[in-house]
Amino acid sequence: MSVDARNEIWDATYYTLYECGYNELYSDKMLMKWKRFDDFSKVIIALATSVAAGATGFAIMHAPNISTSILILSAVSAGLAIISTALHAPDMLKSWSDSKSEFGALYTELETFMFRMKINPDFSIADYDTQFQLLRIRYGQSKDRIPIDSFTNKSIGKMSQKDQNERIFSSPIQPNPIAKANLPP
Repeated sequence: MSVDARNEIWDATYYTLYECGYNELYSDKMLMKWKRFDDFSKVIIALATSVAAGATGFAIMHAPNISTSILILSAVSAGLAIISTALHAPDMLKSWSDSKSEFGALYTELETFMFRMKINPDFSIADYDTQFQLLRIRYGQSKDRIPIDSFTNKSIGKMSQKDQNERIFSSPIQPNPIAKANLPP
């Protein structure tokens, strides 16, 4: 039984498309997680700074005692500022944003590549193999740049996989029956 190289390229491309889409969705979820943390931190820090400045002015003018709530707000604000800095929140936001963009662009290129194969089923095996190898290299480079992040967890992975399954199985690009059996559940 001979192997049809066109089917092999299709199957390998479909698998790469699936994995690329999963990583794009995972990066998006991590980006949103960091964005919520960063936004929350900024709001609390800004609020505490404003309240502390107002309370200081009021205390100087009228009362020597600063309320406990202002002290607690200031302490939480200082803690969040320290935690945000220690966790490199701005760097993580940029890293996850870059990761999402890389995988999103690659996903679109892989889809386009597959549409071209679908439109021209007699495509040149040598040309398409070369193009696929270049796409796989980019995929590997993008995977290598995924940030190491202590906030990652299995729940985000499962949600990303569920979303990717919905997205890819509603796509006009469908796997070969053999490739479909080999996709992750």
